Amino acid sequence: MPEFDLQDNDFTKKKIVWKIAVPIIIIIIVIIIGTSWYSIIEGWSFIDALFMTVITVTTIGFKEVHELDASGKSFTIFLAIAGVGAAMYALSSFISIGVGGHLIRNYKGKKMINELKKYKNHIILCGCGQMGECALKELLIRGTKVIVIDSNPETCEKLAQYKIPIIQNDATLETVLESAQIKLAHGIIASLPEDADNLFLTLTAREMVPELFIIARASDKKIGAKFKRAGANKIILANEVSGRHMANILLAPEAMNFIDEITGLKNRQFGLREIVLTNECEWLNKTIAEADLRAETGLNVLAIRQGSSELLINPGPETRLNEGDILIVIGPIDAAEKLNVKFKKTT
Repeated sequence: MPEFDLQDNDFTKKKIVWKIAVPIIIIIIVIIIGTSWYSIIEGWSFIDALFMTVITVTTIGFKEVHELDASGKSFTIFLAIAGVGAAMYALSSFISIGVGGHLIRNYKGKKMINELKKYKNHIILCGCGQMGECALKELLIRGTKVIVIDSNPETCEKLAQYKIPIIQNDATLETVLESAQIKLAHGIIASLPEDADNLFLTLTAREMVPELFIIARASDKKIGAKFKRAGANKIILANEVSGRHMANILLAPEAMNFIDEITGLKNRQFGLREIVLTNECEWLNKTIAEADLRAETGLNVLAIRQGSSELLINPGPETRLNEGDILIVIGPIDAAEKLNVKFKKTT
């Protein structure tokens, strides 16, 4: 799906009508003036006056309807020049619309808007530089619906290969976030180049949708507290995360390889996933042992988040499962995804 510049689409809506209407209005005015002259000054009938005006303006070259005196001929010369000028202006306006692609972009813009209206439970990725594109690839591999917002034309053109909706505009604007269906989104990633922009985006998104899950990228640790106050659920300190990862790879390479394996970075068939237990889940009010998850699904439960309590790591077989619990499991990714889809359909 090609990128869509909301600013350009807004321009076409307001300006393209004028680009078409103005030259037409000018031509109509010229015809009215010519018809009025021949009818009033020359004393011709309306149909004769209109016919003479049209053949003069269009430079068809038919013989005059009636004989003209010097003043009539002078006016006819003026009328012919005005008609040709109006026609040339109209032609240049229509060509500029076609060459500039305004009609095509306007059509694509409306098509994009209609497509965006179908999105829900999606991720809005704001800013798709190197870090943002890595996040995008991972989301797409997992089959997640994504809408990208980026103001850089070159970035938007590069991302066209992913065949996803790309809005070329300022992600901090409420109107742009609304066009990305923020009220129906599952979450938003603030990955703009500047911390100040990510902070403002976080604040704007939180005010628009209080329950939205927001992940914000920050380069300065000192600004992290401000992101929390602005409403970010999770803050990613890019430099700190990268530095720790490099150190850990150096000090414990096999342990990091194991982490890459279980998170699905190297093996897309096996890894960590979350399963949310809904009200129709057959495991509710059963213990982990009674549910026999491993035998049924091939998944092992590593941790459970029960309500607002702290994460229960390595839960025992006697741990009882309740509605709303979030299970952190390891095993076949496909099995975990199928369970999530199944539980969503039953709620």
